[in-house]
Amino acid sequence: MTQFEPIYYSCLIGTPGNEETDVKNQDQLLNSVKIWSDDEQKRDFVAANGNYAEQSIIISKNRGVSFSQTSDQKIVEVGEEMGFTIHHGNNSINSMDVVDIDFLPHNEDGRGTQITGQVVVSELTVQSLVDNFKLYYTTDTSKRNTSAGDYQASNFTTDSSWTEMTVDKETGAVELPNVTHVIVAVAAVGTLPASETLKMHITFDVPDGKPGEYLVNSFGSGDMESNARTYIVNRLLEGVVWLDADKDGLRDDGETLLNGVKVTLLKKGGDGT
Repeated sequence: MTQFEPIYYSCLIGTPGNEETDVKNQDQLLNSVKIWSDDEQKRDFVAANGNYAEQSIIISKNRGVSFSQTSDQKIVEVGEEMGFTIHHGNNSINSMDVVDIDFLPHNEDGRGTQITGQVVVSELTVQSLVDNFKLYYTTDTSKRNTSAGDYQASNFTTDSSWTEMTVDKETGAVELPNVTHVIVAVAAVGTLPASETLKMHITFDVPDGKPGEYLVNSFGSGDMESNARTYIVNRLLEGVVWLDADKDGLRDDGETLLNGVKVTLLKKGGDGT
C-alpha cells in the first residue's frame, strides 16, 4: 500500500454581504472525497471499500444579527443611476426592535464621498417584511452629523423633522416625497422576527456627477455600520483601454494600459456591459 501525504484545501462558502445567498445559521454542508487508481474503477464508492469518505460542517453564526449593504455596480457611467441592496438579518430565536437608517452621501461627508452636486433618491423598495416596518425620511441637514445609534423608535414620532413615507403593501415600493430640499436620510423602524431578514433596495441619481468621482453610501443600525462605494466613470469619452484582469471595470495597479488601441462601442447591454 502506498501512503500519500495529506492533501489540504480551502474554499469560500456562501456569499458574505448578501443575506439571500449566504450560508444560514445551522446550515449543514457535506464535504466528501473519492479516490481511485489509474485503472478503471471497479468498486462502488462507499466507506466500506476505503475509497470514499465524508464529513459534515455545521454553520454556527454566534452573532445575533447579520448586517450588510452592497452596491449593485462598483462603477457607473456618467448620468447613470446607482443602486444599493441592504440586508439586516436576525439570527436569534427572539424578535428584535430595530431602527435602520440610510444616510445619503454628500460631498466630503466624512466617509470619503467626492461628488459634484446633490444625491437624489429615485427608487426605494422594501423587499421583505413590508408589514413589519414603517419608513421615514428627513431633509434636516443637521442629521448628517448623527449616526443610527443616536435614535430610538420613539424619535420618529416625536421629532417633526422626520416624516412617514407611504409604502405599497403589495409591492413594497415606497412613494417618494416631492420635496424642495434634498433627502438627508431614510429610516426603517419596526420589528425583525426571529430567523428573518429585512431587505431593502435604494437607487440614487447624481445629475451633476463627473468622471473620477465616487460616493460612499452608509447604512447603520445601533453601533453597526456598513458602507458601500460606487465610482462614476466615462469610458467612452476617456478612451482608456487596459487588460482588466479582475473584470471589475476599474484599472488597478498592475493592470496593463494598452496604448494606441482603439475601441468602438457597437452596442451596450441592458446590464451595462
